[in-house]
Amino acid sequence: MLKVLLVLLILAVVIPVLAGVPLPHSLDPQAIGHFLQQVIAYWVTVFEAAARRH
Repeated sequence: MLKVLLVLLILAVVIPVLAGVPLPHSLDPQAIGHFLQQVIAYWVTVFEAAARRH
């Protein structure tokens, strides 16, 4: 079960990066926080677009 969750977490970050969300340039917590905000915004956009289709 833990392995499945880990794979889903990795995919939740890898897919937006492949779609164009830039990686943080440093391991600074502020840069990582900004990156995570962009990843969340990506998924919100994807799910909103899917909801509009139906």
